[in-house]
Amino acid sequence: MVGLTLQPPPSSPCNSRRPARVAEEQDRLYTPRRGGVLHRSQILWGSTSSQRPEKMHQRLKKQKEYFVSKNRHNVARAVTSMKKGTPSWIWSIFESAFYMIVDVFRRFTLGITLPLVRLYLETIGRLYARTWNRLWYPVNVDGYHPKDGIFIKHQISYGTGQDECTDMVVPVVEGIPQMAEGPVVVYVHGGGFVACNSEVLLQSLPFPLARNGFRVFSLDYPLAPEDPFPSAVLSTMRALRWIKARTGVKEVVLIGDSAGGCIVSVVAGFLCNPTLLRELSLQASENIANWDMPTISHMVSCYGVLDRYGWTDRPDPKTGERHPMAWNDHIGEVVLEFCVTCYLGQAKDRLDARHFLSDFTVEELHNYPPSLILCGKSDPLIHGARSSASKLKAAGVKTTLLEYPGHHGFMGFPIQWTLGRWKMNTLPGYIEMFKFITGGNEPIIAPEWPRDLGFDFSMLVILIICLLLLPIYSVMLGFKFMFRSKKKSS
Repeated sequence: MVGLTLQPPPSSPCNSRRPARVAEEQDRLYTPRRGGVLHRSQILWGSTSSQRPEKMHQRLKKQKEYFVSKNRHNVARAVTSMKKGTPSWIWSIFESAFYMIVDVFRRFTLGITLPLVRLYLETIGRLYARTWNRLWYPVNVDGYHPKDGIFIKHQISYGTGQDECTDMVVPVVEGIPQMAEGPVVVYVHGGGFVACNSEVLLQSLPFPLARNGFRVFSLDYPLAPEDPFPSAVLSTMRALRWIKARTGVKEVVLIGDSAGGCIVSVVAGFLCNPTLLRELSLQASENIANWDMPTISHMVSCYGVLDRYGWTDRPDPKTGERHPMAWNDHIGEVVLEFCVTCYLGQAKDRLDARHFLSDFTVEELHNYPPSLILCGKSDPLIHGARSSASKLKAAGVKTTLLEYPGHHGFMGFPIQWTLGRWKMNTLPGYIEMFKFITGGNEPIIAPEWPRDLGFDFSMLVILIICLLLLPIYSVMLGFKFMFRSKKKSS
C-alpha cells in the first residue's frame, strides 16, 4: 500500500513545553511505521480508535479496512483535514454513517454495474457482433465487408482455463483458408480488464489484418476481479506457447488495445528479460521460464493502460510526476480506478511488481521489441503513452508514438458509429500500424476508399431495448449480490 511519508514537526521552543497528552499523541502520529512510511489508515483512524466504543469499533472494522485499502490519496488527505479540530464524538458519528453508506454503495454498485456490463458485452454484444458481421451494409476500416476474404474458427482452447480460448482469423486465397501460411499476429482485446471478449472486437483489427495475409489469433483471457494480475499475463504467455506448438512460428506480432495494450506490453517486458521471467515463474508457481514461446518481433499498444498514475490527479510515488486533468477526465478516472483496482487485486500494494510498462526500469527494457504506441489526444491515457514512449526510447528501443484527434477506443468501434471521425484517427492509425509491423508495406485498401458512410442506428436500437428490459433484473441482481456478500463477510 502506498503510504504517506511524514516528517516530524520542526523543532521549536514550544515543543519542549508540550503537555504530556499532546506530546504522546504527536509522538505516536509522527513515529515512522512500516519501513519509515506512515500508513494512511493510521492517519485516518489513529486519534479516535481508542475513543470509539469497542462494539462500534468491531462493527466498522471490515468496512474501514476495505475502504482504506481502496481509498485514493486525495480522499485520505481530505478526510484527515476534516478530522482536525472536530470533537471526537461528532467525528465518530460521521465516521459511522459515512462508512456504512460507502459499504452499501460499493456492494450495490459492484453487484449491478459489472454484471450488467458483462451481460451486454458477453451475451447481447456477442450476438449483435455475429449478426452485424453478416448484414449487407457494415464496412471495416479497410473498406471491405467484414466477411470478405477471411475464414474464422471460433473458441479454440489454448489452455486449461474456461476463459482461455482464441478466435483464429486467416486469409482465404482462391477459396482456400490459409491455415498454415503467413505471419502471425496475436491480438489481445480491451474491456478494462473486467469485461468484453474477442468476438465483439474481431471487426476492429483482426479482420483487416487477416485480409492482408496475417494469421490472427484473437485471445480471450481470464477477467478480473475473479482472476487478477498476473492471470491475464500468464494466459497470454500460455497462448504464445500453444501457438508455437501448433504453427511452429518463431516470431509473432503482439497487438493490444486498452487493457489489452497493457497486457501485451507487460508480456513483452517479461519475455525480453530472462531474470524477470524467472521471478514471475516463482511468483506464479509455474515453470514459465522454460516454456517454448516465439519471440516478439513487434509490440503495438493502441491506447493501452501503460502506467498507474498518469490518468489520475495523483503524483506518481516513484517519480513524483503529476499531470493536470480537465474536468471531464475525472469521469474516466473513476471508471479506470475501478478497473485497475480489479486488475491489480492483492498485488496492488507491491511497488516492485511489474503491473504496467511504466513499472519496468530502463535497464530492464534494453532488449524490448520495436514498439508502436497509438493514443488519442483527448484520451486521459495520453500521459502514460508519452512517458512510456520516452522510457522505451531512453532504453534504446525503436519506438514510435502516434497521437490522433479523438478519445479512447477509436480503433475498436465500428467506423459507422463515429460520424466520420474515423477518417482522422482510425484509418490513418491502421495504415501506420500496418506499415510498422510489415516494414513499410502499404495495406490493401478497397477501391475509392475512403468514402462517406451513414450512421449505423442498430447499436442504439439494441441499447434502448436493453435499457427497457434490464431495470428489474439489475435491481434483483444488486440485492442478491448485497445479501450474498453480507453473508460471506459474516
